[in-house]
Amino acid sequence: MSSKAPKGEEQPPEWPDQILPTKTIPAAQGMNRFVWNLRYNDPVQIPGAFYSGDPPRGPIAMPGAYTVKLTVNGKSQTAPLTLILDPREKSAPGLAAKFALSMQVYQDQDALHRAVNEIRDAKALAAGAHKSHASDRALLAKGDAIANQASGLEDQLMQVNMKGSEANLNFPGKLNEQIYSFAGLLEDADAAPTPEETSTYSGFHSQLASLLSQWNKLKSGDVAQFRAQVQKGGK
Repeated sequence: MSSKAPKGEEQPPEWPDQILPTKTIPAAQGMNRFVWNLRYNDPVQIPGAFYSGDPPRGPIAMPGAYTVKLTVNGKSQTAPLTLILDPREKSAPGLAAKFALSMQVYQDQDALHRAVNEIRDAKALAAGAHKSHASDRALLAKGDAIANQASGLEDQLMQVNMKGSEANLNFPGKLNEQIYSFAGLLEDADAAPTPEETSTYSGFHSQLASLLSQWNKLKSGDVAQFRAQVQKGGK
């Protein structure tokens, strides 16, 4: 956390008056107060992606011993912090299993979002070539082919038409929206994941692995070659 606002686009809120949690810590002289939401850092976000609630968030930290470190003007201070297991919860191993699954989901969300951002960067590169290399038909044709392939993968990774909470009446949720909803379900209780949850995640993970493999192959092959050609002037 920092007293400086993070760079990048904010996720569009569901309602104009929706109150979003602060992402900065106060830095005024004197007594200050900041409430940690007990979560790991958020995964990388997709600028402009819409979600019916809060944007994808990091998993809730496990009970245990932590250290708070505050750095101001190059000087640091530390203090211990202990998160205690809910006394009503009797299954610490079950909670650990739920946390492990939540971390896997978190890592998949992060990888999916990074892939979509990379895909959009490749599509922007192809679109920009129409201005910078307008006379090079062969190069433009290659860029357009890459953009079409990338769009096909993007459409499977996320619902690009999702602009509001009622959009799913016309447009089905894709893998991104499905994993997002599933991540929320994992916060139902401090207990071990059910067999159904484990099986559902396995299906999502397999789909994502296949799509990421296809994108990585395209990115390291045709996209990399096209980027090099654009940088060399199309030759």
